[in-house]
Amino acid sequence: MGQVRFSPVRPKSASSNPFRVFIVGALSCVLAVAGSRDGVASEEQEVIDLARITMQALLPRPDFQPFRAVLPHAKGVIIVPEMPKIGFIVGTGGATGVFLGQYPEKGQWSQPSFYHFALGNVSIQFVPEIWDVVLIVTTDRGLDALVGGKVTLGRDLRFSTDPGKFGAAIDPADGEFPDVFVFAAARDAGDFLPLEGANLWSVENWNEAYYGAPVSLTEILFGNEVDRGGSRPLRDVLSEAVE
Repeated sequence: MGQVRFSPVRPKSASSNPFRVFIVGALSCVLAVAGSRDGVASEEQEVIDLARITMQALLPRPDFQPFRAVLPHAKGVIIVPEMPKIGFIVGTGGATGVFLGQYPEKGQWSQPSFYHFALGNVSIQFVPEIWDVVLIVTTDRGLDALVGGKVTLGRDLRFSTDPGKFGAAIDPADGEFPDVFVFAAARDAGDFLPLEGANLWSVENWNEAYYGAPVSLTEILFGNEVDRGGSRPLRDVLSEAVE
């Protein structure tokens, strides 16, 4: 349960990788128009835009379809785009992504909060230079844990990389039902990504910077008390994904 096997398509060059060309080209267009309150593109907005572009690239993929089928039932979703490899030390890999809650009205998503995702297991092995991670939260227990503070996969959150378990005859109240289903996609290379022990925590200073004032996770995810138009394209993509 603690590792993801990547199925790569090895390109002859970076320019021959359609996924990378799509991401780089689309992000270049986005950054030309995305802006913060003072008209300058912010780091927070860039992450939101990249999360949208990443989801648009993942949603048509055949290997993502079983995970897409879980989205309508999700309590929330965390999108971590472009997690980099740092040398050969797996445990140092990490990136900041966005966490959006899904309201009881299916397809209605909250404003984004910012979360950092860091691999926790240190091992010496080759890993892809860049990969994208999507975590679909499916239980109230998982949602409460994420809102409550720093969490660790496998310790605080039960997780699975097999979305087929969602449709299995397992009671969500059962102690074995996953709190989170995790999809990880490598850009160029193929290897294992160790998820057991990975940590997630809220990046509060990013939330404050993006919304212009101190704001709690409850207000962002459930209170409907904050609003930034820059997140609308990402929320629209997620809404279309569950239709």
